[in-house]
Amino acid sequence: MLHLSGFDVNIIPLLLLGLSVGVLSGFTGVGGGFVVTPALIIMGVPADLAVGTSLFWVFLNSLAGSIIHRNRGNADVKLGIGLALPALFGVEAGIRLADHMRRAGMQDVAILSVSILLMVFIGVYTLVESLKRKTAIDQTEEGKELTFHQTTMLARRLQAVNLPPRVKFPRSGVTISIWIILALGFLIGIITGFVGVGGGFMIVPALTYVVGAPVILAVGSSTVHVVISSFYGGGRYLLSGDVAIPIALVLLSTSLPGVLFGASATRHARGVAIKLVLGLIITIVCMGSIIKLTWFLFAKAVPFLEISANIVTFTGITLSVLIVTLLQWGAGRREKGKPIPGALTSLFRGP
Repeated sequence: MLHLSGFDVNIIPLLLLGLSVGVLSGFTGVGGGFVVTPALIIMGVPADLAVGTSLFWVFLNSLAGSIIHRNRGNADVKLGIGLALPALFGVEAGIRLADHMRRAGMQDVAILSVSILLMVFIGVYTLVESLKRKTAIDQTEEGKELTFHQTTMLARRLQAVNLPPRVKFPRSGVTISIWIILALGFLIGIITGFVGVGGGFMIVPALTYVVGAPVILAVGSSTVHVVISSFYGGGRYLLSGDVAIPIALVLLSTSLPGVLFGASATRHARGVAIKLVLGLIITIVCMGSIIKLTWFLFAKAVPFLEISANIVTFTGITLSVLIVTLLQWGAGRREKGKPIPGALTSLFRGP
């Protein structure tokens, strides 16, 4: 048990949370804050400390992930920085909004409510779209590879907006108005500062569906953005005393090995596999957050709801890690020329 001022946290779930989110962070490119913040609140950490601790941990964790993905050639650094710079202004706005909610005594409910709205929209859309994409690949003729990148209609329309100056991102094959990138970065920054997330769970879908970048590059590019924005946000919360450093270090001790494992699983994974895992974990964590919010709304008078929130959240995290592990196993067999189950074939690139 980790004894902190005013509350205790069981160290075993913290270690498991760090390992699991590290694997997911390395595989999907998200910072992991969208899981860590609700999970810490569910575990009994006060909302202000949960947000600050999550951002501080996200910076340290995503720094390792960005280096790994950069070395693997999975990152468009120019695009990541282009989103991150306007996000810094958004982070500051989000932090000030969180301070206002804390003074009003509404931070727990406000943070969970905003997190739920985001996760419902992004998680369900990503999960449904990835399942449709997987079905389409499964139904193609045997041996036909669909490795090309399909740009969404929204991305094509935004790329066609002739609002100068327009900027080109050669690594991602995208040319788009700089104002779209600035607006997108700022909005993501607000949520980063308010909810205590690095923003990766928004950036990967945004770069894929809105900007039109390939999924693999979106994963690596998001880590660049997350490092910069979480460095600023985590530093702000640290200076204000809203970071539980022991919790962050416990999480980090297992998340770093998890990042290495998760990133290595992307070497043969199709974009649909990454989006499938991302959509699944967002949707399940959202369910746990809804249960926890209900517990708050009932004035913490129904213990069963709190227990259920823990079970749903950690079961979802564990399930997602098992899927990544299965993909890692499949990738290893493909490298050795061994067969893999037919249901997994559409989740891998190449022969």
